[in-house]
Amino acid sequence: MNQESLFEDLPEVDSGKYEASMLSNQKFCDQVEQSLVALGFCESQGVPSQNEFLKGAPYTDMYGGIRKAAFLVQHQTLGAVRIEAHKQEQSGSVDQKFPFFLESLRLAPEHNLVILLGGKGYKQKAFDWIKTTASNIQDKQVKVFGDLDEFISFFVSK
Repeated sequence: MNQESLFEDLPEVDSGKYEASMLSNQKFCDQVEQSLVALGFCESQGVPSQNEFLKGAPYTDMYGGIRKAAFLVQHQTLGAVRIEAHKQEQSGSVDQKFPFFLESLRLAPEHNLVILLGGKGYKQKAFDWIKTTASNIQDKQVKVFGDLDEFISFFVSK
């Protein structure tokens, strides 16, 4: 049996679903950015100063690879806040990635960390797990939000 025959019966990957998911997540990050701007933050091209944010802020993940957080925000009272933002409208594998998101973010240099989840495509038990696990982290302040409004309310209150 040759190797080609091993893969002949595999189903086609629906790249449209992947592209739609990426577009949905990009729109979510755009909404987060618009909210930050509405709160008086400005985009920075380098390390953000007070009331600035950097998009695609790199850091080292739990496997030693380079990962980009959606935002690194320099908040007036919280200081540097690294934000991982993900949206999933339909059920899929995003909730299986929660341990990776959390552990990698925990290793980022900032003390204040946020996981911002949009959509309802993740399992409630997975959301409860990440929220509980994040609240038990002792060496960092890790907040998990299930929607943008909840995050904005928190950010404004500080």
